[in-house]
Amino acid sequence: MNAEPNTDGYRIFQMSGIKSSWSYSVGLGHFLSAVEGYGSSASDGYWSFFIYDKNSQQWKVSPVGSDGGACWNGDYSSYSGHYCGVNGDIIGWVRTTWNSETFTPDSQPQFSEFQSICGLSITNVNAFVDGKKKGNLQEGDKISDAYPGSTMQFEVETSNLFPEGKNIKIDNAYLRITAQG
Repeated sequence: MNAEPNTDGYRIFQMSGIKSSWSYSVGLGHFLSAVEGYGSSASDGYWSFFIYDKNSQQWKVSPVGSDGGACWNGDYSSYSGHYCGVNGDIIGWVRTTWNSETFTPDSQPQFSEFQSICGLSITNVNAFVDGKKKGNLQEGDKISDAYPGSTMQFEVETSNLFPEGKNIKIDNAYLRITAQG
């Protein structure tokens, strides 16, 4: 998903559209309580927040929370601030228990390749302004010849990235188009 730089982890989760419940502590920020109704009892564990370290190719427990305070500096030995989104980051939460011997969560998120989570890829976008084609648009492209009153149509082609034989039903696909003037 796309998020503005420095968007906090709480807001990123909210933007995902996944139904969630959160508790709040002044000075510490939001704590994930339940996802789609799962995990609302504190007696069976808690939601632990992880950041995927691409260098070591391992999940690391976030030393800071989802929000509250200033942006964290990215140093895993630093406990100041909160997580702020960085382009390309992979973050995850997992319902787990705490290991009092190792002082770490007992489990970590399962890592999934992008294609297994998001099985559609946009391969081509064409725009039509008053019937004239503006082809193969890329993210961030501008259409300079559209004016108030212009008729605009968009044609979006996608490819299926799901593995062959995986039966996936797609109910809706959304496209966000921002018109600025």
